[in-house]
Amino acid sequence: MKKWLVRFFSKEGRMTNATIFFLSLLVAVPSGIAQERGKFTVIAWLHQNDWDAGLSSLESHSAQIAEVSPAWYQVQSNGALKNNPNAFVDDSRLLNDVKKNGFLLRPIISNVDASGSHPEWALPVLTNPTLRAALADNIVALVEAKNYAGVDIDIEGLLPKQLPVLADFVEELSAALRSKGKTVAVSLEPTMAQSALVSWKRIGVAADSVRLMLYGEHRASTAPGPSASLWWSRLRLQHILQAVPPEKLTVGVSIVALYWTKGNYRTGTWQRLVRPVQANSGALSRDTDSSAPIVRSGEGQVWFEDRQSLAARITMLKSLGLKKVALWRLGGEDPGIWQALSQEQ
Repeated sequence: MKKWLVRFFSKEGRMTNATIFFLSLLVAVPSGIAQERGKFTVIAWLHQNDWDAGLSSLESHSAQIAEVSPAWYQVQSNGALKNNPNAFVDDSRLLNDVKKNGFLLRPIISNVDASGSHPEWALPVLTNPTLRAALADNIVALVEAKNYAGVDIDIEGLLPKQLPVLADFVEELSAALRSKGKTVAVSLEPTMAQSALVSWKRIGVAADSVRLMLYGEHRASTAPGPSASLWWSRLRLQHILQAVPPEKLTVGVSIVALYWTKGNYRTGTWQRLVRPVQANSGALSRDTDSSAPIVRSGEGQVWFEDRQSLAARITMLKSLGLKKVALWRLGGEDPGIWQALSQEQ
């Protein structure tokens, strides 16, 4: 996400808790959002960094998962597609799991690599009608050749003023895939920019589903904190719900652990980062704003998601009429995640 967004979030983070709570109450929830009871739909994002662990988790919790989206493909600036380097594209174990359990399979097509997002890959295509059509044709050909249910379009690093060309592309791609009986999900980064709403509304109409990647509040460039506190999340959900109806909105939840120590920051799984610290007598505490657990040991601290924090998040989502979540990313997560989800399924 762009640095100006990170700076904006960190400025908000210096508000008092009372101010934040008051502002969240002032943001109106769009009318017509039903407070329905019903099962939560769970989507699993998969990434090559935790591939084996992700598949093991997928198989252990197959009854709770409806769809999988592996990070398999990247957009090129000439409208072509290429395999994500080191990705396990069309991995036989995953394809067998999809067939056995009836998962929807919609691979991610992105402009992201290990170094971050690359708007320079996507913008030359999105702003050129000829290249945009070529990219859509390439995606349709891929989906038909591999018999995927559809795709998850994940174009990151765009400024709000650049979103109209993404909306153009989503409209064109959705029409092309729908004619083939296929579907499109679009993953979006959170922003509070008012100008994003017009493009988001167009995307929400055209796409079969919209996935708000609701994390990134705290990272290497900020002070330690949760991936998404509840007040921060609520404000951004209320914002996007002005453009995208709740039945089309899936909320991306990060289950990745965030580790800070003096002069160092990294991310990883609960299995890899939290358990070793706990084994060395790391002290567990809990953030009051997000219910996120924190394990501290020496100068290091790890923030992560567990049963209690996810349950609090689900309660907040239900209050907004939302009942679909996408987990970023599967593999090595705290087992309590699945206990919290089982209460809603």
